[in-house]
Amino acid sequence: MKDVAKAAGVSIGTVSKVINKSGNVSPKIRERVLLAISLLNYKPNGIARSLKNSKTNIIGVILPGLYDIYLMKILNNIEKIASAKGYKIIYCSTNGELAKEIKSLQWLIEKRVDGILFYPTSEELTDVEIPPSIPVVLIERELKNYKFPTIMHEHVEACRQLIEPLTQKQSLLFFHGSQNDSVERSKITGFFKALEHLGIEKESDCFKEVNVKHDRTFIADYIKQTISSTPKVSGVVATNPILLSESIKVSEELGLVDQTDFEICGFGDIDPFEIRRNKIRIAKEQPNELARVALSSLLDQMNKSCKVVSKNLYVTHTFQN
Repeated sequence: MKDVAKAAGVSIGTVSKVINKSGNVSPKIRERVLLAISLLNYKPNGIARSLKNSKTNIIGVILPGLYDIYLMKILNNIEKIASAKGYKIIYCSTNGELAKEIKSLQWLIEKRVDGILFYPTSEELTDVEIPPSIPVVLIERELKNYKFPTIMHEHVEACRQLIEPLTQKQSLLFFHGSQNDSVERSKITGFFKALEHLGIEKESDCFKEVNVKHDRTFIADYIKQTISSTPKVSGVVATNPILLSESIKVSEELGLVDQTDFEICGFGDIDPFEIRRNKIRIAKEQPNELARVALSSLLDQMNKSCKVVSKNLYVTHTFQN
């Protein structure tokens, strides 16, 4: 900008007025400044130009990664809706690491984004000072040390609706992820309540924790060993898409899906043909709706000069069988 001002024989302030189309600048001087911009091939920095109004029209999105279709759909829908409303997206991948989540937040704050959509993988985030001027909306998980609105699926009711139609409920095996994960905990709680509601006594060892960060072969071997060593298993329940997919494969290998009294259900997004062929009941999560509601909540905060209220919103599952 300094070079443009020198070439046009005006002050930097005058160049700024021409670029931002503000203030009183005579047509003759405006033409001179525009000519200097053209000759010097000067391209104004969009972010720098917007700092005056404290608005960048950029939204930061922090996700664990794009390693499955679910997260891809969330990012894709956020980007599509944001673009239609005139916003650009800066995407940060954390690989599920707390240190990267902290760095991503700090970097986006430095970039002065207008708002942040954050899908944390842990509740333990701390030591990041987030200015009140930058609203944050969480996706699927709350943070213990911050009061941000969270958009999440309604897991507890979905658990009841999953197992209630099963014909054989007495000898179910439940495969779930780490109980350090708040989403997994909410599903486990949901199944506990569902069993209690149905008057079924929960066996102490029917809930099996599986580390989904292991490779698929390890997960499949564990599920196979567990099912094979458990007498009179009437069905398998899985709390996430990875465990559901591997449970289906193992059940097919063991010939269980051909038994009329064996049932499979869980959370995931399985091909409809697989559902019909294997008598599976699915609670299908809604990534597009989750993205839409989360972005809508963030835009409401960004476009209103009001105090942020920590209010959670819930997205319901759809069911297939």
